[in-house]
Amino acid sequence: METTENTAQPNEPPAFLFSTTLSEEDESEEKLQELLALLSRETQQISEYLTEEKVLVKEVCQLLKHILKELQVNLTIAGQNLNGKNKVAKNAVLDEEGYLTLIYENNEKTTASLAEYPSAIVMAILQNVVPELAKAVNTYKKKLNKRTRFLENVKKELKSLAKTISVNIEQESYSEEKLKK
Repeated sequence: METTENTAQPNEPPAFLFSTTLSEEDESEEKLQELLALLSRETQQISEYLTEEKVLVKEVCQLLKHILKELQVNLTIAGQNLNGKNKVAKNAVLDEEGYLTLIYENNEKTTASLAEYPSAIVMAILQNVVPELAKAVNTYKKKLNKRTRFLENVKKELKSLAKTISVNIEQESYSEEKLKK
C-alpha cells in the first residue's frame, strides 16, 4: 500500500509583506493627506451648495407663487418622477397660493407649500411648470391685448362723443349770445 502525504496546507490568507521603505511610507502618507485635504474642501463646497440650494428653492417658490397669484392660474402636472411617502404620484396640482397637492393612485392626497418639498420634487415640478407657465403667460398676454384694444376703441369713441358734445355746446352758447343781442 502506498501512502500519500498531504502537503496541502489549510486555506490561509496570504501574508502581506510590508517591504516598503521609510520614504515610500512617507510618500504614501503624504498622498493620503492630500486626498483628505481634497475631501475636506469638496465636503465644504457641498455644504455651501446645499445651503445655497435651500435659499434659491425658497426664493424661486416665492416668485412662482407671486406669478401664479397674479395670473390667477392653477397648474396640473403629470405625476411622473413625483414621489412622496414611498409612493409615486399619478398627478399633481400647483395652485395659485403656491401649494402643491400630490394625488396618488388610491386618490390619497398630500398638500404642502411647494417650498416645503425636497429639492428633487421642486426640480421635477419646475421642469413641468415652466412650459405650462409659458402657456399661461401667453394666454394672459392675449387677454391684456384684447382688453387694451377694447379700451382704445372706447377711448376713441368717447373722445369723438366729447368733441361732438363740445361743439354742440359751443354752438348753443353762441346761438344764445346772438339771441341776447
